[in-house]
Amino acid sequence: MRPWQKLAVLLLLAGSLPGQDAVIPATARALRLRFGNAATRALANFRSADSIEDNLRAHGNTLHPTLIALRLRIEAALDEGEAALNKGDLEASADSITRAEALVEKFGKKLGGD
Repeated sequence: MRPWQKLAVLLLLAGSLPGQDAVIPATARALRLRFGNAATRALANFRSADSIEDNLRAHGNTLHPTLIALRLRIEAALDEGEAALNKGDLEASADSITRAEALVEKFGKKLGGD
């Protein structure tokens, strides 16, 4: 499990990091929630893609390379967003999270055929 996946699970279970409400400014808390939402959506889409890929492989096919590349870009954006959050660089984190959100949206549309 990648570090951002663990953080996403923690954020979902706790709503925010335990004991952090008093010390994390509202903007950092909001970014952590956005990050958790983006990571959760990414994981859901990745699981769907994995299921589709399993079915395709059974018939000798694979996912389109665009989807594979898009997945890697999402993972990189989430990794960067998490690293920036951990360093307290809210601006860099917001940029990475915004990029991840847009990529997850694009991934979902391509996966669903919309």
